[in-house]
Amino acid sequence: MSSHNSDRFAGQLVRELYSIQDQVSRTILLGEKLRILDDEQALEILQILCKKGSKNVPIYQEIFISVVDIPNLSRVIGHGKMSAIYLLAQEKGYEDVLRILSRPTAGRRRHKKDEEVPVDPEMEYVPLGMRKSLAKGQVRKYLDKLLLDQDPSVVSNILLNPRITEREVLKVASRRPSRPSVLKIIYDSKKWISRYAVKKALVRNPYTPPEIALRLLGFMLSPDLHSISHDESLHPDLVAAARLLLEEKSP
Repeated sequence: MSSHNSDRFAGQLVRELYSIQDQVSRTILLGEKLRILDDEQALEILQILCKKGSKNVPIYQEIFISVVDIPNLSRVIGHGKMSAIYLLAQEKGYEDVLRILSRPTAGRRRHKKDEEVPVDPEMEYVPLGMRKSLAKGQVRKYLDKLLLDQDPSVVSNILLNPRITEREVLKVASRRPSRPSVLKIIYDSKKWISRYAVKKALVRNPYTPPEIALRLLGFMLSPDLHSISHDESLHPDLVAAARLLLEEKSP
């Protein structure tokens, strides 16, 4: 497939994806389309989607969150084909694709004293089942306390509670220290991960799994990329990728 044909195919694909409202359904369709292409063609399409998505091209950025839904995309494409695409991206030096497919090892935390995750004393001995139930309820004082909970199933219920606002989700996403499994729950929330502020909070949190932060990095605007590129508390791969993206976005 020539460069021109790849651009045309990607444009048609984006318009088709854009017509679908559900994010997961978009990811599944994308995976089905890429699965029938050979590895090199699939890589070229992914590179175009990542490049234009991270450059804030409106319609491409709209579907970019489905592109970076790597767990679902891999399930549809097949892990073998996804691995082949990753290796080919390494060979060609396609940094945009490598960024969303990379799984860097966790960085070493600088402050040992921050590792202990505090627990609300009133909730410490409340059974998990009851905390999960309270997280679905309407009693504000319990919801405020459960924002500190570090069990992913409790946080999942909190995120689904209609009484919870973006401000409260940002408290969870920004909290340090925090368990990576809790921050991943926020990333998996289709409702909240669509908010730019939530994406930014996850990218800026050094406790976010680095592969998730790298997937979300392409959404960041230049001022935030600049801050990330100088933040020594973040994973070195994330800092390096932010600097590279910043160079690409600079006129």
